[in-house]
Amino acid sequence: MSSSTDSSDRNNRESSSDDDYYYGSWRNVFSIVQKWKATFNGDRHESIKDFLISVKSHQQLTDLGDSELLEALPCLLTEPALVWHRLIPKEWTSWEHFCEDARNVFRHSEKYNLELLEKALARKQTEDESAIDYVSELHRLAGSGCANQTLVQQHASSSAALRPRLSELVEEQEAYEPPPAPEDSTVYRNWLTIHRLKVYVGRMKFTPEVEGDVSGMIDEKLKEKTGDRRSVSGVSFSSSGGARRCYRCE
Repeated sequence: MSSSTDSSDRNNRESSSDDDYYYGSWRNVFSIVQKWKATFNGDRHESIKDFLISVKSHQQLTDLGDSELLEALPCLLTEPALVWHRLIPKEWTSWEHFCEDARNVFRHSEKYNLELLEKALARKQTEDESAIDYVSELHRLAGSGCANQTLVQQHASSSAALRPRLSELVEEQEAYEPPPAPEDSTVYRNWLTIHRLKVYVGRMKFTPEVEGDVSGMIDEKLKEKTGDRRSVSGVSFSSSGGARRCYRCE
């Protein structure tokens, strides 16, 4: 009788030890994944590509294996992506296997971003719209498709979307580069403001009477808007007398 009781107690202790190990291990994985702050909800405004890249980069900095990462997926997904995860059969044998399925299901988010950029490219300036308002709206459309990108990536995307057809009076300065430390958001914003104003100069239609000192007018606006002393006078204009204000400069 005593022997049977001892055996039962030993089995219970082993079972309890296994449970503690399993749940302790799971809690450890959960705490690691929670610190990543990487989530995906499946909304068309979110990029599945950026999410997968973010998770993979975090995984490489930890000792989590693919199986642990797959088990931790409920911690990384929110509705409706979480509902999709709950409903489908779980047949993934590797992280790449899951990534392939996720890309196929949530590809619409990438398509939506492309639609925003195409909309920005098709946007035309109206007759009663100032150049600054026009470029701000154009950049908003392009930028909304790049919400999850770094500052450098946003610049590359917006530059491509905002690049104007230059008039014969305006020469684009390809050598004008972003500041050496784009991580400094203040410096970058000042530089981007200069870039936008350079772009809208390219959109303006000048008559011989207002060609003269437009670059100086732009420099004044830069000082008012950003406090940046740099000049955008690198765009070339043929000088021809005194300057007059154009309604598109207001």
